[in-house]
Amino acid sequence: MGHFEYARLGGEEFAVYLAGVRRDDVEALAGELCRVVREQPTQHPVTISIGLTRVLEDDTLNQALIKADAALYESKHSGKDRFTFHGQT
Repeated sequence: MGHFEYARLGGEEFAVYLAGVRRDDVEALAGELCRVVREQPTQHPVTISIGLTRVLEDDTLNQALIKADAALYESKHSGKDRFTFHGQT
């Protein structure tokens, strides 16, 4: 996999920046992350929702985060425990 960075944005939201990674690899990674969290033995069920976006060359950090956040909320409103790419219908 290529280079990555991560940060906590606040509350229960985190950002991960992956560089040099193909979309199908990102899909596999996001799906695996959802599965691993869902299958953890916990007293109360835990799932995650993931918002993904492709960062374009002239995107600012703020623009990229806005797109990822929109995709995250689409995942949450579509039933949670899933990932969504920005602009995906």
